[in-house]
Amino acid sequence: MGFIFTITGAILSIMRFYFNVKPDMFEQKAFAIYSVYLGTKTLRVVNNQLIDEIALVLFITGLFMVAFAREKIENPQVNSTRLKAFFISFYLNAAFLIAATMFTFGLAFMYMTVLNLALPLLLYIITFRILAAIARNNNQV
Repeated sequence: MGFIFTITGAILSIMRFYFNVKPDMFEQKAFAIYSVYLGTKTLRVVNNQLIDEIALVLFITGLFMVAFAREKIENPQVNSTRLKAFFISFYLNAAFLIAATMFTFGLAFMYMTVLNLALPLLLYIITFRILAAIARNNNQV
């Protein structure tokens, strides 16, 4: 299910940001705690193109489900690998944030900030899979 959510979120994001597709069915009224477009609105219902929000929620929810899905065999070694992957991904994400802060400016920095919404989960998934593969290979030798 996590892969389905992630792929659906990625497809919607590509549709929206690469091809600039905004289907009318996503144009809805939504309650906004705080909204700034042409004017600032607080605690109001606003018209909004919800494809951005739906895509991001699907993508992050899918990544979360993939990242924390149980393995077929859960044992202390898997838990240790998960912890190592968590710390490594945390360090990599911190390095990314520092580099983004130092070397990107203006709207590019905003893109880096948005990327950072999903980056920690992506880094964790990749790191965990690499460490798990290494652990499996070491046990077979």
